[in-house]
Amino acid sequence: MTSLARMMLAPLERWARCSTAPLVAWLSFLAIIMYVQQAYGSAASAVVFLVQTVPALLAARSVSDRIPSRAARKYWVWGHLVLSAMTAALALTHTLFASVLAYVALSMLLKAILSPLYMSLIAGSVPQEQRRSTMTGVGAAGSIAIVIAPALGGLLLSTVGPGWLFAVNAATYALVAVIMLARQQIRSPEAAQAGADQGSQAGQPVEPPAPRSPWSSLPSPRSLLFGPGSGGRFVLKDPVLATWVLLLLVGALLNGMETPFSFDVLGVTQAEFGWILSCFGLGGLLVLILSSVRDEPFIGPRWAVVMYAGGLAAWMVAGPVGAYLGFFVAGMGGALISGWTRAQLDLWSESRGVRAQLMWGWANQTMLFVNLLTYTAVSVAFSFHPSSTVLAGAILLLFIPFFVCVAANLRQSQSTPPPPAAH
Repeated sequence: MTSLARMMLAPLERWARCSTAPLVAWLSFLAIIMYVQQAYGSAASAVVFLVQTVPALLAARSVSDRIPSRAARKYWVWGHLVLSAMTAALALTHTLFASVLAYVALSMLLKAILSPLYMSLIAGSVPQEQRRSTMTGVGAAGSIAIVIAPALGGLLLSTVGPGWLFAVNAATYALVAVIMLARQQIRSPEAAQAGADQGSQAGQPVEPPAPRSPWSSLPSPRSLLFGPGSGGRFVLKDPVLATWVLLLLVGALLNGMETPFSFDVLGVTQAEFGWILSCFGLGGLLVLILSSVRDEPFIGPRWAVVMYAGGLAAWMVAGPVGAYLGFFVAGMGGALISGWTRAQLDLWSESRGVRAQLMWGWANQTMLFVNLLTYTAVSVAFSFHPSSTVLAGAILLLFIPFFVCVAANLRQSQSTPPPPAAH
């Protein structure tokens, strides 16, 4: 292959190796939700949500923290092979609700364990100067997957049935594992760990090894409110960690309220709701394409937050046209700020010598906890039939501290020297 061809294909390959896993995970997750809703009803869907969230929240970080960095790639590959086997078994036993619940609990626990390994593989394989665009691609891929997965899953569910749908999911998990095995340049983050060791010699604090007690990584108030490497500083007092928490809160609130708000308040049809979601995915797709051809962001994080908030405001109050255009703009802003925040977390942990898996284990556990609290609160709120003004105001007011944290994050990153490069 010529050097020109390599240069042209490198951004696409970099995105593909880092975004395939989220796409597959969303397809499997939403396939389960759609099948359970159709086969067993809304009450069963609520049970599935609890079963898939609570075990992962309680146990995933305790396991992922203890996986050696040098073995991250091996565990990630084997984890997807196990997911493939589990999903193939579900294809044969999905008519038993107990089998569905067992699969949901175990598969989501395994995915939550693998997620920090996945992010550490990015840190170990992608050069620092390309990492921001890669993280942006990962964030954008999540936006697109939210749109693609329901459409593809719904098509398979209505045409070939749930058994074949789960069989397709099983095949995709196996395919992802094979792709990872073929990509030898994707390595465990040994080089990043070496850089952390050098940072230790330069006087930077290094996160201690994973604690031996099996209870130390449970979601206690301290483990959630004090991030690894924070030196005992409260999460919301650090702009980088606070930005991550607020990003999760905004996203969870939107996910929890978009369906009831669209149907109960805006009065859209199922077809219209699908097109509105597609606009969100198209915004993420545009960001994904742009991030694959340039490493520097084309819109700053402050403007990304403004786009996200403005798009949601248009969706809520600007009528049918505003809903489509608003979700497209929100999809762009959400993908941009999601990728930027992930890149900031990566820089934050590297500058403090924190092992990538510890950082992303905390981030993943925090996401599960925020989702659980937010979805529960949204369900309770909708039982009181709140007005659209109250709902719009609640989510848009949350963007004020979000914007403030992003601005503080920028000021802090501009005044902090970059982490030492590993040799």
